[in-house]
Amino acid sequence: MKKWFYIFCIAIVLIAAAILFFRMGKPFGKEAKESYELEYWTEGSPVAQSIKDYVRDVCDENSPAYVPVEDRIATFDMDGTFIGELYPTYFDTCMFVYRVLEDERYQPDPEMKEFAQSVREAMNNGTIREVDMLELARHFAVCYSGMNMEEMRAYVKEFKTHEPEGFDNLTYETSFYKPMISVIRYLAAHDFTVYVVSGTERMTTRALVEDELGDVVPPNRIIGSDFTLYATEQGDTAGVDYTLTPEDQVLMGDELIVKNLKMNKVMAITREIGKAPVLVFGNTTGDFAMAQLALNNEKYAGRAYMLLCDDTERDYGDLERAVKFKDQCDAAGFITVSMHDEFDTIYGYEVKLNPAKRPGSSETEEMPDNVIDMPQSEPAEEKKVS
Repeated sequence: MKKWFYIFCIAIVLIAAAILFFRMGKPFGKEAKESYELEYWTEGSPVAQSIKDYVRDVCDENSPAYVPVEDRIATFDMDGTFIGELYPTYFDTCMFVYRVLEDERYQPDPEMKEFAQSVREAMNNGTIREVDMLELARHFAVCYSGMNMEEMRAYVKEFKTHEPEGFDNLTYETSFYKPMISVIRYLAAHDFTVYVVSGTERMTTRALVEDELGDVVPPNRIIGSDFTLYATEQGDTAGVDYTLTPEDQVLMGDELIVKNLKMNKVMAITREIGKAPVLVFGNTTGDFAMAQLALNNEKYAGRAYMLLCDDTERDYGDLERAVKFKDQCDAAGFITVSMHDEFDTIYGYEVKLNPAKRPGSSETEEMPDNVIDMPQSEPAEEKKVS
């Protein structure tokens, strides 16, 4: 009898120790829902509170707004939604200009070089929004064609160590919006499945976000624009007629398949996720279609948040565009997020604007190593773009 009593006591001790270990190492149950709170938002932020209220309701089994774990899907645009796009334009465009005009390892043909120079000039004089995005994407495909997946990943990871134009104490790999990264992690802690649905090419997007968010947004939850792919020895043989060999590698092709914007985002979500999201975060009209998809959700009350580029003190915002965009969001039923009012910091408290590093600035004294100082017929005025 005494023997069984000792065994029972030892078992109780072991069970208690196991419970204590798991509670210390990885919270569960109610505590898991409280293990991550929103950070870097201003005190009393109405938007932060609305996010928390929504999450509380959809996670409460007794709430009429309850959403089962399997349907808690959130989709995020990338550029301008949780990473900078104002240096002075999208990450992939900056990397393209660098590759064609500065990277000595790449030898572009005259047409590619001329196009990249025109893009650089548009970046310098504030007309980058006038450049044809599809034409840009087609040139992207060509300039990276022939890279295998690891080479492409390594190229992005190498370039993101460079400094964006117009900032101090910032690199591309640290240029994430801290309040939005907090939202992504907050949602993940409350059993949301988070997807990134970006207009940037898929492999580029994966490599750009993996160090910051790879633990909560793995590669299979990255949806982006797509270029063709092919096998090393495939040649002109169609994919339906070719079988991968042991010697083959998968390489980047030179053609654009789809630019993942507007309705294309809805089609990608429908194909790759198979369910409508209940939460969407974006920052341009290119995200309106997937935002409307959340509001159209037939099973649950969906919600969409849109960031306003209204901060001119910590970022190169555009107040006129922000006001116009807010009116569009209000009319569509989307909740707007004022970066100026709602974010306690954007990139981090140590990051400062430095207009002297801004392309086209007459104040420029020393430029970062990824800047091409293109000759111009007359000094170009600095123009802030979103």
